[in-house]
Amino acid sequence: MKKDEDGVGAQLMIEVGRVVAPVGVRGDVRVWVLSDVPHRFASESLLWIDGSCLTVQSSRDTSRGMVVKFHGIESRIEAEYLRDKLLFVNETDVPLPPLDTYYYYQLLGMQVWSQEGRDLGVLTQVISTGANDVYVIDGDDGEVLIPAIIDFVLSVDLEHNTMTVNVPKVL
Repeated sequence: MKKDEDGVGAQLMIEVGRVVAPVGVRGDVRVWVLSDVPHRFASESLLWIDGSCLTVQSSRDTSRGMVVKFHGIESRIEAEYLRDKLLFVNETDVPLPPLDTYYYYQLLGMQVWSQEGRDLGVLTQVISTGANDVYVIDGDDGEVLIPAIIDFVLSVDLEHNTMTVNVPKVL
């Protein structure tokens, strides 16, 4: 996630992937996808790299990940310049999540409070486990891990960038 200054105002840009490497000789690139929006890399989708907008010409899933071809990138040499570059979309292009669910970018950096009003710190990481996510909160008293389930996450306030949690009891 980053803010892009375009002279008119700040635009929140959401990271949706990273170019891993060129594929073949015609300008295709392998992309590590960080988005679960099904049409994110569909033909004519707009993605931003280093402040420049690129349009997807075509994309395909392979056994080694997504392969994307951008309009205007016609050779392996041109594709090589995209290696390790992050791909972004405008926040306005991100669909609303289902009710009572949140995107990671909405939660990261959030101030977290215990239900008793104690400042636990800032949510710095979301760990995906098989059963449920786990929120990592870094604060003055160290790291706190909170299961991302209704018993522990009591409220999320996007407007004020805060979360209230029930801190698990340690055995």
